[in-house]
Amino acid sequence: MFRGCPTTGSGNGNDSPYGNYVCPHNTARAQYGASALTYSATLESYAQNLVNKCVFAHSHGQYGENLYEASGNLATWQNAVSAWMGEASSYDASNPNYEVSGHFTQVVWKGSTSVGCAAANCGEMTIFACEYDPPGNYEGQYAQNVGSFTG
Repeated sequence: MFRGCPTTGSGNGNDSPYGNYVCPHNTARAQYGASALTYSATLESYAQNLVNKCVFAHSHGQYGENLYEASGNLATWQNAVSAWMGEASSYDASNPNYEVSGHFTQVVWKGSTSVGCAAANCGEMTIFACEYDPPGNYEGQYAQNVGSFTG
């Protein structure tokens, strides 16, 4: 799914944000006609503070947010973005339902322009969080912010 993106990026802080998560996001967004996201150190810091708590729960803060939790070889940025994009098949443009496709719609939300993500090893699991600004998933705005697959 993310041709041209590095396959590394376990979230251990040793890889670049672009290779870890910006490239997979932008590859996915391009398939839905959304512009590329830019990297935000502010959003990354926010995400890092969240995952460092080692609690798999949304912050309910000012940004859009996606979370992913995995262990072992599933704990990669590629798998996190793939899991969120996996909700695309549940998206119904005539009746958008945040509960079943909100991760997908946030990734491809055309109104979001920047992203920052972080991961933390929390015992057996790794928690991944991405923050988006401006946030997505506003009722009544799906039609103009979630494009059709062009892949």
